[in-house]
Amino acid sequence: MLEDGRLNVLVATSIAEKGLDIPSIDHVIFYEPIPSEICYIQRRGENGEKSPGKVTILAANESLDMIYLYASRKRTGKMKRIAETISVNLQPVVRKRTKPTQLNVPPAMRVLDGWDVT
Repeated sequence: MLEDGRLNVLVATSIAEKGLDIPSIDHVIFYEPIPSEICYIQRRGENGEKSPGKVTILAANESLDMIYLYASRKRTGKMKRIAETISVNLQPVVRKRTKPTQLNVPPAMRVLDGWDVT
């Protein structure tokens, strides 16, 4: 119903921020801030991610909500500044995985896995 426009309001708990992807959403309103900068970033990015939208986080003045919101925004800004200083020339990590052979499997494991110890 949300996809075809017949319904334009969705009320959900925070579980909805973990995986709902409804492209037609253009405004998401959260009624509680959270103290985690990671969740703050995820909330802003995962809801309506196919198109630019607006995110509003409600917080009552002079409450713990404002402290959470301020802390999340401050930490997010710090993360962005740190990320900007990281070199764009990072090399990918390549891990070589070897197949187990009698040469690289410890003797105790050979017995457990049915390897011939001799």
